[in-house]
Amino acid sequence: MVTESSLNPSTAVARVLVAALVSNGVIDVVLAPGSRNAPLSLELAAAERRGELKLHVRVDERTAGFLALGLAKRSALPVPVVVTSGTAAAELLPALVEASYSAVSVMAITADRPVELRGVGANQTIDQVGLFGGVIRWSADVPAIEIVEQRSLRTVQSIISRAVAVARDPFDAGPVHLNVAFRDPLVPNDTDDQLVAAVIANPTVHVDDRLTAAMVLPIDQALASDGPLPKRGLIIVGDPIDDECREAAADLADACGWPLLTEPSGLPEIDSDALIAHAPLLLADEVFAASHVPELVITVGRVGLSRSTMRLIASADRHVVVDPRPATRWADPLRTSSRVLSAVPEPPEEFEHDSQWLAEWVRAAEVADDAISSLLDHEGQVSAPAAARLLMAQADAAGVVLVAASWPVRHVEAYALPQARMPLVVGNRGASGIDGLMSTAIGISLAHQRDGGSTGYALIGDLAFLYDINALLLGSDEVQPNLVIVVIDNDGGGIFGSLEQGQPRFANDFERVFGTPHGRDVAAVARAYGIPARTVASNLEFIAAVDDCVQLGGIQVIVANTGSRRDEAALVEQLQVAVSAAVAAMPQTP
Repeated sequence: MVTESSLNPSTAVARVLVAALVSNGVIDVVLAPGSRNAPLSLELAAAERRGELKLHVRVDERTAGFLALGLAKRSALPVPVVVTSGTAAAELLPALVEASYSAVSVMAITADRPVELRGVGANQTIDQVGLFGGVIRWSADVPAIEIVEQRSLRTVQSIISRAVAVARDPFDAGPVHLNVAFRDPLVPNDTDDQLVAAVIANPTVHVDDRLTAAMVLPIDQALASDGPLPKRGLIIVGDPIDDECREAAADLADACGWPLLTEPSGLPEIDSDALIAHAPLLLADEVFAASHVPELVITVGRVGLSRSTMRLIASADRHVVVDPRPATRWADPLRTSSRVLSAVPEPPEEFEHDSQWLAEWVRAAEVADDAISSLLDHEGQVSAPAAARLLMAQADAAGVVLVAASWPVRHVEAYALPQARMPLVVGNRGASGIDGLMSTAIGISLAHQRDGGSTGYALIGDLAFLYDINALLLGSDEVQPNLVIVVIDNDGGGIFGSLEQGQPRFANDFERVFGTPHGRDVAAVARAYGIPARTVASNLEFIAAVDDCVQLGGIQVIVANTGSRRDEAALVEQLQVAVSAAVAAMPQTP
C-alpha cells in the first residue's frame, strides 16, 4: 500500500476533488479566474485536456454563476461553478437564488483561506462559511489539509459525492455550496503521485435508490373524499417540475374535457386538443371570466404570471396543487389549495365530460387569435407583442428559447402560445429576476446543442440585456453556441407603463424611477463586445433578420426598435379591447 505522497496538499486535494466530480457524472464546469482557486483551475484544465469534462471560463463571477445555471437547467445534471475567495464568492448569490427556487443543480465551489488566516484581516478574506444561508440545500466547509494521506483524501471524495447527490436529489434538487480551503503553495510541485492515483482509482459514488414519485392514482380516486369529480374542471401548467408533469397534465385534460392553460415554460411538445391560447386576455375580460368559473382548478408547478389567471384560481370552488417538492416549497401563492398531490393524477377510469365546457374555451381562443392577428400580423412597425409572436412562430421546433422575465414572458403567454409546432421554452422562473439572463441563455443553448438540439434563441428586454452585457465577454478559446438574442428596445422599463405606476398622477416621477431610459445604441454596445448586431424596425425586417442570423450561426443580436413605451402600453390596451370585443360577439351557447 502506498502511504506517502510527493504532492503538496493543495494540489492533492484539487486533483481528488476534480476526479470525484467526474466520477459522479459531472460533465460541465464553469470557472472564474483567481489566485486562491489556482489548484482547481489547473486540475480542471488538465481534466479537459484528457477529455473528462468540458470547462467554461468566464471573467465575471456573476456571469459564471448564471452560465452554470443555464447548463444545469438544460442538461439536468449538476454543474459546478468554481471561484476564488472574497467578494468573488458573494457574486454567485443571485444565480444560486434562482437555482434554489427553480430546483436547478448548481454547485458553488468557493476557494478560501485556511483557518489560521480567517478573521485576522488577511487579504481578500471574508467569512465564506454559510455565506449563502438558506438559499442552498447543503453546504460543507472543507478544511485545508496539512498532510496528504488516504483518510483526508477519502473525506474530500465523500464530500464531493454527497454534494452531487444532494444537488440532484429527485425529491428536492437545488444548489449546494462547497467552501474549500487551500494553503500555499497553490501550484503543483509534481505531476505524478501514486497515493493520490490510488485514491482516485477507487471513487466514492453515492447512489440514490429512492422512488422518484409516489404511486399515481386515477383522479376520481385521488380526490374521492372531496366528492364527485366535477365536469367543469381546468388545469393550469406553470413552470413545471419535469416533462412527465406536462405530459400527464395534457393526458388528464384530454380525458376529462377540461381546458389546459399553460405558461410559456409549461409547453414544450405537448399535443392536446384542450390547449387554450391567449388565456390571460380571455380571463381579463370580466364577462368571460365570470361565466367560466371552474368548479375545480389543478395547478401544476409554479404559476402566477398573469393577474387574470390568478383571479381565476381564486374564484374556483376547489384548488388542487401538484408539486412533488417538500412542503416548504409547494407552489400555492394564493394559499387556496385544499389538497397537494405529489404527481398529476391519471385520467379517470370512467367519466362523462361536458363537451360544451371545453368547446366554449376553444372557440374563445380562436376568435381571440383572429383579433390579435388583425392588430399584430402586418408589415409595419414591429412592436414588443409582435416580436414575441413572430419569434415563437419562426423558432425551430428543435430549438430552445429562453424567454426573459417582465414583459417578454407575458407577451409570449398572451399573444404567442400555444401553437402547433413549439420549441422548448425555458425561463428563470424561480425568482423571475432580469439578472443573468443572457448568461443563462448561453448555458442553455450550449447544453441543448450538445444533446443534438438546434438553434438557441433569447427574447429579452433592453434593460436585462445591458444588465448582463458581460455575458458577451467570451474568450477566444471559449465555445460559442448558435444563439439568436432578440432585444426588445423601448429605451427602458416597458412593463411599468401598464401597471399602477403608469397612472397620470405619477407622471412627474415616472420616467426617472420607473421608465429609466438609458439612451444607448444597444446594437453598438453588442458590437463593442465583438458580437454581430443589427437593428430592425418592421415586422418584415424582423422576420428576415431572424432567418439570416440562424444561417450565420454563432451568437447574433437583433435589436427590435419597438418605438415608445407609451405607444407600447396603448397597443397592449388596444389588444385587450379587441379580444374582449371578439369574445363578446361570439354566439351565445343555448
